[in-house]
Amino acid sequence: MLKLESNILTKKVKSPRYSNPVFTCLMILLGLLVIVAFSMHPITDGDLSRYYAWSLDYAKQPPSLLFANTEYDQKFIIMLFWVAGKTGLLALIPTMSILTVYAIAFWIICDSAKTLNIKNSILVQYVILAVALLQFDAIASNVRNVMAFAIVTLAAYRDLFKKKRNAITLLLYLLPCGLHLTAVVFILVRISLPLYKRFRLLSIATILSAPLIISKLFLVRFLFVKIPFLYALIDKAYRYFFIFYDTEWIEKVKDSGFESSKKLIFFLIFIVLLSLSVTTYHKVQKWNQEYLDLFAYTEISILLTLVSMYIPVPTYFRFSIVTLMLFPIIFFYVIQHTHKKGGMILLIYAGYINITIYGFLAQVYHFYFNFRF
Repeated sequence: MLKLESNILTKKVKSPRYSNPVFTCLMILLGLLVIVAFSMHPITDGDLSRYYAWSLDYAKQPPSLLFANTEYDQKFIIMLFWVAGKTGLLALIPTMSILTVYAIAFWIICDSAKTLNIKNSILVQYVILAVALLQFDAIASNVRNVMAFAIVTLAAYRDLFKKKRNAITLLLYLLPCGLHLTAVVFILVRISLPLYKRFRLLSIATILSAPLIISKLFLVRFLFVKIPFLYALIDKAYRYFFIFYDTEWIEKVKDSGFESSKKLIFFLIFIVLLSLSVTTYHKVQKWNQEYLDLFAYTEISILLTLVSMYIPVPTYFRFSIVTLMLFPIIFFYVIQHTHKKGGMILLIYAGYINITIYGFLAQVYHFYFNFRF
């Protein structure tokens, strides 16, 4: 039966370390991205400008006092802000964000390709797609949440794909909570995987109904007052979904044709990714149970990205980072099983080319209006 389905996930081997030219090129690209991040400065009043102002303010305080008086979900990032402000090297903030996110993304993509013996031609295709959709400007600006999401993704990859369930993996799950509280969402995702797999259709419907559920939980949030993390998470989620509309910046985002069109295109992209995940999930469930948890985790991240588009600001991007880092395995599977179906593969590549071109153009456009060297 297994011979009828030549699944790439059965090709996992323990091969010796080797120098992959694609990985070498990605390290060069990472270096260039870091140089750009360190050399640029924001010209708009966004998140990064706010972080710069905080850093200069934090630098005036003793680090021990600052750390002690900071909420748990900011304790680690606050030290980066303090160092940046104290040294005057404010560009360390976007640089660390770029270095963390892209380094983890590139490593996961290349390591999964190596483990599954994927051809470099297929690996390059996904690298181009990922670089196009991992929006540089958003990664450089958001800092806290994107770094937290990237690190928790690395934890999930080690846990669910590499099967390295040790102290380092546990630390990688917990560390993001000191960067941004929202990272707890993906820890809850990991914990809920058995339930998700058992009641998958119900779980999908529940996730897509998240705004309604959050509004109901907010009304009875006092029931969770003895569980600080959950209480804070409900409060933050409600604020993101329903109170975000009250600022001048939010109104500008809502009125922006570029942001609206970008959200629509990302929505369509993630609908396609969800359809690929749903199709692939059943095959993995039948032939590769070992990787089912990883596929389920990736599918949930796609659903969370779609749900976050209910929020008027581009919050969906931070959730998309998790998907783009873990999706290569699904991508490799799809490409492997459609290479003999001419019409289907032409359709996939037509969409692929348009998506990548749009992704790069959107980054150039957004960078021009937000940063200068």
